[in-house]
Amino acid sequence: MRAKRAGIVWGVVVLLWTMAWAQGSLTGGQVERFLQVYEELKPIFDTMEMEDTPAEESPAALAMQWGKTVTQDAKAQAVLAKHGLDVASWTELASRVMTTYMVLKMSEGGDSPLVQLRQSLAELEKDTSIPASMKPEMVANLQQAIAQYEDMEKKVSPEDKAAVRPLLPRLDTALEWTDQ
Repeated sequence: MRAKRAGIVWGVVVLLWTMAWAQGSLTGGQVERFLQVYEELKPIFDTMEMEDTPAEESPAALAMQWGKTVTQDAKAQAVLAKHGLDVASWTELASRVMTTYMVLKMSEGGDSPLVQLRQSLAELEKDTSIPASMKPEMVANLQQAIAQYEDMEKKVSPEDKAAVRPLLPRLDTALEWTDQ
């Protein structure tokens, strides 16, 4: 279950990382603004989910659907306007906050998803029950995931991490993150 969750989380991180990355550091105020807007948009997203659940229920597919909803939903655009944002600035802010949030969540604690990926790699390398023809590809995939994460982690500034870290509990609640 944790490996599946790490894969889902990684999918979201990769999706968000590919979006535009703004200049300058995040501030606590920007993270607060993200939370305020997200909390107002969440009922719209929840309604959208009930009406049109994507066939692929990954967070990456859902995030793409949310972006489409914000673009096409007048109520969502009114929420953005109320907070001085448009679709482009909201997407950029959400991308920055969520990427930083996921980097922190992936690396926190001794049982973090990154630690789990490394443990899985070590176990895989020692596992003699896996056919020799399959093992190199499996090892390469895990090594690639670890390398991509480590590269992304280096690109998230210490300032962005410092802005998001104090708000992790609120982000966990808003995003319904559970450590299972």
